[in-house]
Amino acid sequence: GGGTVEMIGANARILDEGGAVLGHLTNNDHLIHGRGSIGVNRTQITNGGMIVSDIALATMTIDVDPRGLINTGTLRAENTATLHIVDAFANDGDIVATMGSTVRIDGTLTNNAGGTLSGNGVFQMGNTGLVDIQNDGAIAPGASPGKLVIDAGTITFGATGSLEVELGGLTAGTDYDRIDVFGDVVIDGTLDASIFGGYVPVVGDTFDVLVADGSVSGSFSSVNLPAGPGAGFGVFVGSNFVRVTVGLIQGDLNFDGFVGISDLNIVLANWNLNVVAGDPSMGDPSGDGFVGIDDLNQVLANWNGGTPFPSAPTPPVVSATVPEPATAGLMMLGLACVTARRRR
Repeated sequence: GGGTVEMIGANARILDEGGAVLGHLTNNDHLIHGRGSIGVNRTQITNGGMIVSDIALATMTIDVDPRGLINTGTLRAENTATLHIVDAFANDGDIVATMGSTVRIDGTLTNNAGGTLSGNGVFQMGNTGLVDIQNDGAIAPGASPGKLVIDAGTITFGATGSLEVELGGLTAGTDYDRIDVFGDVVIDGTLDASIFGGYVPVVGDTFDVLVADGSVSGSFSSVNLPAGPGAGFGVFVGSNFVRVTVGLIQGDLNFDGFVGISDLNIVLANWNLNVVAGDPSMGDPSGDGFVGIDDLNQVLANWNGGTPFPSAPTPPVVSATVPEPATAGLMMLGLACVTARRRR
């Protein structure tokens, strides 16, 4: 079974038998936790256990060599600590940032199909938040539920990538999961939404499950949504947000709360096509798997019906979401991050 390595001092390091920094560390099933450094740019690390930064306001640094970090286990920041990974790497395990804690990664992160990014803390990509994330795995904000902050250049969802959220009420971060992104987001892959805590949806409920201070583009190639009243749950991708809604009326195919030209265009774009039965986003509100006159009539029968939802939620605010730095140097780093972001 796995053992425990506790790193207590600020200058704690993992060394080899000769006193030098390890050339290669393999952690199969042990818990390594505390603060200090693992490697000084000369260590390849394979982690199949747990590496946890857990001393309040302190930092654990994983300083890998060009051979990189291989993670199939868990990397975690908790108890207002920071886990700092000083290079790009590909993740096949779990990376978790808990409330008030930060995972900082100074190179591009590729979250592979088996990997998960989760928690209700902060992922900071680089010292100015302009490093990218390629997500081919899962991003699962919250802690049933909660809000995850990601400060990155661009988050790109691949075809196998997913966004996983729980819906338990109408307040973001308290009742339902949300990602606040400082940067841009390119959508693809799957949206998985599930009901949490006995919540009963009603017509008109909306959930902004992703909000960015940059742009949001693309669309999900598949959605897994719970059953709901009215026209059921739907997904609307706006200019800087992803919104899950409980449809107001039949004919509102894009779930923006209003039946109009955008809904008509969905029907016309898929006219005479066989589609997934009952998928409003493909123009089949009649549910027969074919886009034709029945679907057109549903849109026309409800023309100009409903009330449009707000066009966009308020973008996330840096000072309200990024934890206060522990030192003056980090405060200056945060100001630099804001300045760089506003210049883009």
